[in-house]
Amino acid sequence: MKSSRQPSRNAHDLSKVTAAKGLSSHVQAPDALQRMSAASGVTGRLIPVTDWNDYHPWPPVGGLRHLIFHADSNGFDQVLRRVGRRVLIDEAAFFNWVNQSGGAE
Repeated sequence: MKSSRQPSRNAHDLSKVTAAKGLSSHVQAPDALQRMSAASGVTGRLIPVTDWNDYHPWPPVGGLRHLIFHADSNGFDQVLRRVGRRVLIDEAAFFNWVNQSGGAE
């Protein structure tokens, strides 16, 4: 029988669960990313590519991956922040890039 309970995607809930169980998660929660960006002087919120659609309906993750693949030629590299293998999107820089480039490659 399948469980009807679905895991919560709320970062605050995740931190409560890991703290209650005494676990240290290697996955950064969105609020932790905001603290990291504030400490580093970055003005925009840093959103992992896989979580982008939790905050914005456009562009879809596949579209973001296309932009990331061609970042050297389309100027999208100014929007990206890489931490190890993790790719983060600077939200403010993304919308500035859209306004400047018109979203076209």
